[in-house]
Amino acid sequence: MKKESEPFLIKKKDIVHRLGYSSMKMVYKKVLTKEIIKELGFKSLDEFKKIRVFNLHQSRIITEFLNDLLNVEKIKEGQ
Repeated sequence: MKKESEPFLIKKKDIVHRLGYSSMKMVYKKVLTKEIIKELGFKSLDEFKKIRVFNLHQSRIITEFLNDLLNVEKIKEGQ
């Protein structure tokens, strides 16, 4: 059994759905910076593009990243 606190593994398409974009291309253009890709342990965007499902450590980083991003969006909308 999984612990409740551990995030599930994130698939690439989950990122698209969470952010409400229509394609991964838009996510690459608008969201993913070189810093986040390096933080995930990838050497380049091309290497990142080949991955479909992220491991637990990467999923945790992405979850935090997406939550921060979505919070920023909410704040912008609230103004």
